[in-house]
Amino acid sequence: MNAKISGIQHIGIPTKDMRATVEFYEKFGFCVAFEIVKSGKGHAEFE
Repeated sequence: MNAKISGIQHIGIPTKDMRATVEFYEKFGFCVAFEIVKSGKGHAEFE
């Protein structure tokens, strides 16, 4: 098999502090594309 990766669609990164995680990735130029909060747990998508 000769598999080649052409991109990444999705990864999951667990965190206990969503605000700190968002601030961390914003330092590298990422921005939140959308955010979902369900049952007190947050979920953010970066682009």
